[in-house]
Amino acid sequence: MAWLTFVAGVHFIALVPVWRERGLLIPGMLLIVAGFALAIATALKWVPVVSGVLSGITILAGSTAYSWRTLTSMR
Repeated sequence: MAWLTFVAGVHFIALVPVWRERGLLIPGMLLIVAGFALAIATALKWVPVVSGVLSGITILAGSTAYSWRTLTSMR
């Protein structure tokens, strides 16, 4: 699970030049750091829960912020 969190962060970083959106660096770096932290965590029972919830919240928050900014700039 920690590996999936790390890979999700890396894919955000890889999309920065493609979408020309530097705002993706924030969720990308957050997920990369979380992936490393979860990999060294000793509370193995919590890794899947924290990994899934943190990844989901990060993606939801990033998507919401991007959508809000896009919609408000269209006005």
